[in-house]
Amino acid sequence: SICNGDTIQLFANTCGSINDDFDPGIDMQQWESISNGSSNNDCGAISGKALYFDGDVTREAITKGMDFSSGGIIKFYLKIGSGTAPCEDADPGEDVVLEYSINNGSSWNIITTYNEALYPGFTFISDTIPFAAQTSNTQFRWKQLTHAGSGWDNWAIDDLEIICFGSGASSPTYVWIPSAGLSDTTIFNPLANPDFAITYTVT
Repeated sequence: SICNGDTIQLFANTCGSINDDFDPGIDMQQWESISNGSSNNDCGAISGKALYFDGDVTREAITKGMDFSSGGIIKFYLKIGSGTAPCEDADPGEDVVLEYSINNGSSWNIITTYNEALYPGFTFISDTIPFAAQTSNTQFRWKQLTHAGSGWDNWAIDDLEIICFGSGASSPTYVWIPSAGLSDTTIFNPLANPDFAITYTVT
């Protein structure tokens, strides 16, 4: 529901999709939680800002559960610090893992381990969602296995996109109708600012 004169962001997520470039900040509608990470360019970015981790204790980002039962692909850029603060060099064993959960975070399974020495600059990564993760309620988590504490062993991700394959389409397209009051009728998350009672439909 939207009150007259208000603006709200709509989402088309019948088939799971997540897209966050962390500009100008983190889109928390797509994340379950982010621990010890923030949106900034302290350790660089592909453009604008990245999701940067330098806090104490657990460093992780967990998506909300979505429908990826048709499979899909996970795309993002990863950088693991190789210099001095605020992009301090991560040491052996301080790797970053991409994991999935199909039971609301009760247990996690590793998709890929990213060795700390192999990502000194932002590197494009594309991982296929494994068959075991193709469920109607799958979460993904980026987590650093260990680190030396606040300000040390920094890392960042940027331009994250997770797309479900859905009906065989590798890159979904969207059509919202009617167009009245919408910022864009061809994206999955337009802004809506209607002047009268209206129902929007997305295909």
